[in-house]
Amino acid sequence: MIDIKKTYYLAHPCTTGGKSIEENKELENLAFEQLQEHYPGVKVIRPLVLIPENMEHQEAMLKCFKLLNRCDSAIFAGHWMISKGCQMELDFCLKNGKGIIEFGNLFSEVAV
Repeated sequence: MIDIKKTYYLAHPCTTGGKSIEENKELENLAFEQLQEHYPGVKVIRPLVLIPENMEHQEAMLKCFKLLNRCDSAIFAGHWMISKGCQMELDFCLKNGKGIIEFGNLFSEVAV
């Protein structure tokens, strides 16, 4: 399902799920590390690392869409279903023909 020749966008909650930004960043980093472990060499764009925490939500989402546009597919990890930003990223993928992969747990992947 993961093709190391493609570029992936790692969609993960930033401010939702009952966790702080720092906790969500730690969980996003864990998901990234697991991706690297299971798919060595996979190219992943990580908005939680690239976009400043203090940026306004609307401006941050515009940057996310620009990053997502450079990717072949998006990987949705963590409790993305309850994240407003992740839902917006999912809508962007659907409207722009981007592949969608859900990793609730990297050991049980489901393609959408």
